[in-house]
Amino acid sequence: MIKVAVVTGAAQGIGKQTATLLNELGWSLALIDLQSVDAEKYTNALSFVGDITDESFVNSTAAATLAKFNRVDALVN
Repeated sequence: MIKVAVVTGAAQGIGKQTATLLNELGWSLALIDLQSVDAEKYTNALSFVGDITDESFVNSTAAATLAKFNRVDALVN
């Protein structure tokens, strides 16, 4: 079974490295950052640009992630 992770801060630094590692391990990803993340670099990923302190953004991101992957196994903040 493929696992799904939501990774915040995914455009750079620790978030990007974590997303890269999870991708190499076969995880599907929902990538979130204040700046654009190139989801095409990853095998199976969605990319969202927004602020996780905005409740409506979080709700729409969660809905889109669940619609695509039907689950979330890990949150990486």
